[in-house]
Amino acid sequence: MTSQLRSARLTRTAVPESVLGIDDRLPVRDVDRFPWSAICRLEAVFPSGASLTGTAALIGPSVALTAAHCVHDMRLGGLARRVSLTPGRGDHDRRGGSAEATRVHLPNQWQTRWQSDFDFALVHLNIPLGYSRGWFRLGRLRPASLRGALINLAGYPVDRPDTPVELKGRVQYWSLGTVLEARAGRLVHTADSYYGQSGAPLWLYSPTTRTRLLVAIHTSGGRDRNIGVALDRSRRALLRRWLRGAP
Repeated sequence: MTSQLRSARLTRTAVPESVLGIDDRLPVRDVDRFPWSAICRLEAVFPSGASLTGTAALIGPSVALTAAHCVHDMRLGGLARRVSLTPGRGDHDRRGGSAEATRVHLPNQWQTRWQSDFDFALVHLNIPLGYSRGWFRLGRLRPASLRGALINLAGYPVDRPDTPVELKGRVQYWSLGTVLEARAGRLVHTADSYYGQSGAPLWLYSPTTRTRLLVAIHTSGGRDRNIGVALDRSRRALLRRWLRGAP
C-alpha cells in the first residue's frame, strides 16, 4: 500500500455506489504490486451482442471470483459467450497480460431466481495469471464478526471525471469503508464504488500480520450504502466444490 493510500484511510467518507457526498476514491498507481496486481478488469460479451465491463479478483493461479451478473444475464441471452480478464490495469498498457474464461460456475439460485445473496461466480482461465500477479486468500470468518470492520474495495469504475474518456473503466480505483451489516450471503458497507466495480473484492487488511483476506464480493448499491455477497461457510464450500471440478 502506497503512502498516499495509507493516509487516505484516515479521511474515509461514506458514500454509496451512486457516489453521493464526497467521492474519495483514489487511483491505484502501483498496479504491479499485490493486491492491486490481482484485481482484474472484466469484459463480457453476451449472446445478444451486448457487452459490459466489471471487476474480478484472482483467488488462485487460474481462477477468479466476480459477481454473477457480470457474466450471466437472462435479459442478454444468459451466460456470456466470451469473458476476458486483465489484471493490474492502470493505464493504456495491459501490464499483466490477459486471459480468457474456459469455464464459469454459477449458483443455481442465481441462474434460476436471480437471488442477490448468490450473485457470485467462479471463472476458470486459460492462462495461470496468478503465478505472476498473486491471488487473494479467502477469509474463514463468520459474517456476523465483520460488523464495524474496515473494508477495502478496488475495481474499475466508469465514472471518474479525472480519467480521460478513452480510459474510463480501465483505471483501477481504491476506497475504504466500514461494514454496517453482515450475515450469510450479504455484507452492507460504505466503501465508494460505481458501475464497473461490480465483482470487486471486499477484503480485510491486518497491518500487524500484513495479511489480506477476501470476505465478500461487491455487487450493488443504494442511496446510502453498498452491498456485497458475504462468503460464509456454505458459499465457501460451494467454491471448493467448483475448484475441485464438481458441477
